Amino acid sequence: MSDMTASEQQKPPKTPALEWIASSIGAIFAVGLISFLTWDIFVAAEPADVSAQPGVIEQASQGYTLGIVVQNTGGLTAAEVEVEGRVTTVDGTEETSQATFDYLPGKSERRGTLMFQTEPDPAQLRLRVVSYREP
Repeated sequence: MSDMTASEQQKPPKTPALEWIASSIGAIFAVGLISFLTWDIFVAAEPADVSAQPGVIEQASQGYTLGIVVQNTGGLTAAEVEVEGRVTTVDGTEETSQATFDYLPGKSERRGTLMFQTEPDPAQLRLRVVSYREP
């Protein structure tokens, strides 16, 4: 006969430590993924919030360039973002330049350049986002 009692024969074998570690890592990843997706749903629901800031002015062969940075601090994407820059020259006339950015994802920025015939005075520069659409 066997040396083990009936109650000892019915006990399941102990779970190895490696199995506990692997299942714990899987549980952590699953909870993390669910948390991230839940967070992303609420953040992505924020509308696009597009702004433009002026950068460096440099002389070019055909006039002057003004570097611009366009930012979308919202969660949704903006498409066909149109940025306009206006400067008032010394004689009082206004010069306008425009740039279009095809695609501006949420929480991102893009760089571009506006061209002017006369040197833009940073104090007289007006930069604005004219329009964008939802893709």
